[in-house]
Amino acid sequence: MFYSYLTACSEENAHEAPADTPSANATAQNKTAEKICLLFNEANLGDKGFNDLQYAAAAKVQVEEGFELVIEPIDNSKQHDRFQKAIKEGCHLVIATEGYAMRDTVIDIAPQYPETTFILMDEIIDVQFPNLTAAHFKTAEAAYLAGILAADMSNSGVLGIVAGTNVRTVSDFLVGFRKGAKDTRQNIKILTEFIENKTTTGNVWSNPNIASQITTEMNASNSADVIFSGYL
Repeated sequence: MFYSYLTACSEENAHEAPADTPSANATAQNKTAEKICLLFNEANLGDKGFNDLQYAAAAKVQVEEGFELVIEPIDNSKQHDRFQKAIKEGCHLVIATEGYAMRDTVIDIAPQYPETTFILMDEIIDVQFPNLTAAHFKTAEAAYLAGILAADMSNSGVLGIVAGTNVRTVSDFLVGFRKGAKDTRQNIKILTEFIENKTTTGNVWSNPNIASQITTEMNASNSADVIFSGYL
């Protein structure tokens, strides 16, 4: 039997807000309310995962606390220009939704705008500014549990990992998964492939076709019967 554990992003409705949350265009009741800005970099809303979760939380705060929520979608501008645009539009809190890809820009720009608060999502920083916070999640712990389960379920003794690209955010998933699998079955074999090595388009986060090809190859050629997606 073949199993697949997916944490992948989705291209479907890639610019739409998730259902069951207030519209991003809704105006706060208090016209003088402070603005929360979500600034996207490589993926917009509609990923059914990381970005949608951040939007849902911000939309909840918008309704409960009266903040105005502003969405800054992907465009062709430079990162510095996009952050400065958000600040000039009056954003009091700017959330960098994909922290690993926006880290350097935020660290550079935060001290220039001390009245604006910045949050880097899912990233670690080694600098301290009073207006900059980094939110880092212990994803390796959840992935460790997935590794235990995968090793226990595998009949072939071969597991597969399909990931987007080898950045720290993704690496945390992979380290945890491998550790959980090896602690459960020391001799288990774990294959790893990154989508960035299989595409020339640069689309590594929402490329289910390539992910499916890799998964099929792992199963057909190497008998991997449990696939873990470190896609996101």
